[in-house]
Amino acid sequence: MKLRSTSIGRDVELGEQKHYLQLFVAVVSLFVLQASLAQTPFSLLIEVVVASAALMLAVMLAEFSRRIVIVIGVVVALVIAIAVIQTMFGGVTDSAKGLGLVNLLLLAAGTPALIRATRRHPTINASTILGAITIYVLIGLFFAAMYRSLLTFNPDSFVTSSGSLTPSAMQYLSFVTITTVGFGDITPVTNVARTTV
Repeated sequence: MKLRSTSIGRDVELGEQKHYLQLFVAVVSLFVLQASLAQTPFSLLIEVVVASAALMLAVMLAEFSRRIVIVIGVVVALVIAIAVIQTMFGGVTDSAKGLGLVNLLLLAAGTPALIRATRRHPTINASTILGAITIYVLIGLFFAAMYRSLLTFNPDSFVTSSGSLTPSAMQYLSFVTITTVGFGDITPVTNVARTTV
């Protein structure tokens, strides 16, 4: 009987590791998308869909009550529907603003859910490490999305000494800041930008 319960415990742990790996892949995909795609309504829609998938994976890992998972699922479905409508019928600038904020909110919601899931682990295992790495990347992506939103609403929020202020430049700024290696090629100008950086 002990062998059977140990085997079941391992199966549960392997299943959990699979879910953490899926979430990690979704977040890394979002990282690559944000760094490589131009900020168009369609690319932002893709980011919203991937961020929504990551949020739902994080919520399921956090083991919220069924009711909370359903409510979050309905909200995510509505967000995706609104994002599709915004992409199809909104102007380029309005779509970029709206979808950028939606992406920011999805990233903001996924991080606490994943922290809740990771804190449940009684010991450090592969799932805990994947969860911690994913949390780190989510925090960086959250700030990158915030900087992109600031830039969308006020193009004078940042200045650069080299190149242009693309979404990948904002992602670079986020991870350079979070790793505390310093920067100087992108400078926050407005008070709001300075406060967030």
